Amino acid sequence: AIHQYVDSENDENVIMDLSNPKVLRYGENPHQKASFYLHENEKKSWIQHHGKQLSYNNYYDIETAFSIVNEFNENCCVIIKHSNPCGFSLGKNPRHAYLSAVETDPVSYFGGIVAFNSEVDYQVAIEINKSFLECIVAKSFSKRALLELKKKKNLRLISINKKARNNKIVKSVFNGFLIQDKDNFD
Repeated sequence: AIHQYVDSENDENVIMDLSNPKVLRYGENPHQKASFYLHENEKKSWIQHHGKQLSYNNYYDIETAFSIVNEFNENCCVIIKHSNPCGFSLGKNPRHAYLSAVETDPVSYFGGIVAFNSEVDYQVAIEINKSFLECIVAKSFSKRALLELKKKKNLRLISINKKARNNKIVKSVFNGFLIQDKDNFD
């Protein structure tokens, strides 16, 4: 377990009890080691339904994608590639939102992470399977959509509870850490 204490409100020490490390395939680059930790009593708020193990970059891109789509109440889709949005759209349904997001940059989305703020249905699953993508993130997947998407052996399928939100952002810089409140402003 990793123990660290940080309390930015009171400029006091803060303890973060992190445990249950999950060793990742690799870090940001293939030669770097990486792990994913949860707070001591925290449970995963997401389920991986299919696909190969997540990498460090996958975790980071999934968090970015999840944060963006959950800013909206309307059906929407975002495509993330190397931590940057390269496609986004609102749509009348998930398929429309996805196809419009792809149109934003029909080249860069290849190999990206796609996120929806709604259930992925069979119609959008058919469209998704026409391209190479790393991961699909959604509130849920219909049974037919899961069957369709599982035809791609390595495609990661992740459903996330909308309430899965950290309250703090921690980044390492120099020999220390930056800590700030998560931007949960609507």
